[in-house]
Amino acid sequence: MSSSHPIVCPGHTRAIRDLRYSNPTEDGIFLISGTHDGQPMLRSAETGDWIGTFDGHKGACWSATLNFDATKALTAAADNSMRYWDALSGDCIKTFEHGHIVVKTCDLNSVSSELSLYNVACQADLTSTYYIHHHLPTLNETLPF
Repeated sequence: MSSSHPIVCPGHTRAIRDLRYSNPTEDGIFLISGTHDGQPMLRSAETGDWIGTFDGHKGACWSATLNFDATKALTAAADNSMRYWDALSGDCIKTFEHGHIVVKTCDLNSVSSELSLYNVACQADLTSTYYIHHHLPTLNETLPF
């Protein structure tokens, strides 16, 4: 009978807001963290080893996710943007600006290479009003929000 033990993953300086695991890949299982320090990180889910940090947001990163084969990432942040990343190189492929509204959540299609963005944003001065969008853009297309 095997036993399990917690894996400690140091590195973030503020609270972790979102933590998601990838599907199993030939290279293993990965996890991505969305944090209040604005520095989403990619790690090995098996060992907790740090793989890389996605640099670019200028505010708390509320949400982070990986696509079906863990080659792309999407993050949503308090700097009013979502960023689409190459998870292998850490390069930002596209920034989706959202104007004056904090982007609270995002998601990628977990079963195909199709880019699916889900956004729930809350305007600071109208905390009971939510703007919900679902869109399947090409990377050259402007999002409708």
